[in-house]
Amino acid sequence: MTAATGIINELEGRFFEKSVSQQADALRRVADLFVAGATDFGDEQLKVFDEVLLRLTRQIETFARVALAERLAIHPNAPPRLMNQLALDDEIDVARPVLSQSAALTEATLIEVARHRGQDYMLAISERATIPEGVTDILVERGDERVALSTVRNPGARFSSHGFDALAERSRGDEALAIGFFEREDVPRQHLVQLFVNATELVRKRLEAIDRRRAGEIGRIVAEVAGNVQAMSRAASQAYRAALSRVHSLWQTGALTEDRLAEYAAARRFEEAVVALSLLADLPIQVIERSLAASHPDMVLLIARAAAFSWPTTRLLLRLKSPGGECAPRSLEDAQASFDKLRAETARKAINFYRLREKAAAAR
Repeated sequence: MTAATGIINELEGRFFEKSVSQQADALRRVADLFVAGATDFGDEQLKVFDEVLLRLTRQIETFARVALAERLAIHPNAPPRLMNQLALDDEIDVARPVLSQSAALTEATLIEVARHRGQDYMLAISERATIPEGVTDILVERGDERVALSTVRNPGARFSSHGFDALAERSRGDEALAIGFFEREDVPRQHLVQLFVNATELVRKRLEAIDRRRAGEIGRIVAEVAGNVQAMSRAASQAYRAALSRVHSLWQTGALTEDRLAEYAAARRFEEAVVALSLLADLPIQVIERSLAASHPDMVLLIARAAAFSWPTTRLLLRLKSPGGECAPRSLEDAQASFDKLRAETARKAINFYRLREKAAAAR
């Protein structure tokens, strides 16, 4: 330790009598000495380096602090007190290499910087090899678009449930952030559902293009959630309760027929038509609603053919799907051609699959 002791004595002795360039050179020599022998130094020797450099860096020029920070940031055994001080430096050029790389920083220092320093400081933290949950919570809350995106793209970042919630909410109007969020492997399913619920149609399509299987799974869950919300809304609707009572009375007396369903559809009595179709087809109401809300007619055709409805009744159901009650002639022609080609047995098998899937979902 003779060489180290000599340089340290030099620093503590007449360091501030030297020129700026001489001070920088002396600090560089100490840093080189530390890096060369840090693995062999004992705790007391490391404390000496830490204490001396800590005092000196408070009064040296910025360029010298930058050089020292860059030199020691990548070293796993860098003096901890020194590094935590450099991380709080008022000059971002000094703090950046330490915040983004140094393993000597405490979580308390990272939290303090994330809470009270500017966006460039938070951006540096977002580039660390690992980031604990307590820090990412603040980065997501306070950080600008650059910080949030850098954090979500960092595989070493860890997020709390609160952090995932905040990211899902921020992704509402940010396509890049939504994609970065979706591409992470550690996002809990409920937060991916939240992401899809908030996303625009364009963003959903982009997410589906990234991973169709995963997006499909989430999309089905979103549909189930929407169905549950609709069910709760229906339960609170006086019109729905009245329609349910009327149609069930007909069902119990055997008076609910295809003709009665056609009357409801022709009169555009949506609630009665939905309940009647649900009972006649033996399918949950949310499946019927989704079928009538879908942009394509396929599900309605399957339900009608499986229930042995005629084409005129099926056409009325398709018209019920349209906001104005009318369908383009070409669309009706294409739908009738598909209806005529569809075998009843094939339709019954397909509908039975949906029936079983809904029962399984209800059981879950």
